[in-house]
Amino acid sequence: MASAVFAVSRGKNIFRVPMTKFGKNLAAGLAAILLVATLSACQKQEGPAERAGKDIDKTMDDAGQHIEKAGQNIQDAAKDEKKE
Repeated sequence: MASAVFAVSRGKNIFRVPMTKFGKNLAAGLAAILLVATLSACQKQEGPAERAGKDIDKTMDDAGQHIEKAGQNIQDAAKDEKKE
């Protein structure tokens, strides 16, 4: 099994340090943490057009609910008229 070697430079001297299993896992873990931190910082900011779109969606949903309620009231009124 080949072991990875990590070169550490200090001035003109270069030290070769063998990468142990712990070192490889540590490096992979740090890389994963860095990737997650980088991607989480790239969330899109909500602009005015998106806020306006969300307001329109909410208004349309509210209007739809009121129309359904009005239709139900009309059906109830029609049933009451048949009974009389």
